[in-house]
Amino acid sequence: MGIDVSSGDLESIGSRAGESVGRASGDSEGQLRGMTRQVDEALRDVSREAKGLAAAATRTIHAGAADDFIRVAIHKRPCTTAVVALGIGFLIGRLAPR
Repeated sequence: MGIDVSSGDLESIGSRAGESVGRASGDSEGQLRGMTRQVDEALRDVSREAKGLAAAATRTIHAGAADDFIRVAIHKRPCTTAVVALGIGFLIGRLAPR
């Protein structure tokens, strides 16, 4: 039986230890460095999760779910679809650099 420890776990342990040592010794700079590392790790975790969600959404869209939804919406409401398309075209025209 082995212990599975990732590099992210080790970094988290190190940053928490750095913050604790800084707090115990009264070293506010060391404490701040530890807290900064913790925030950095949290941001990396959120970024990894967001990338995973984006990949899952992309797979869903490529699977045709959005394509079917759009096709049915155009078939059921052609006038609404035309108005929305004109509105999007107008906005793109207004926002495009000249």
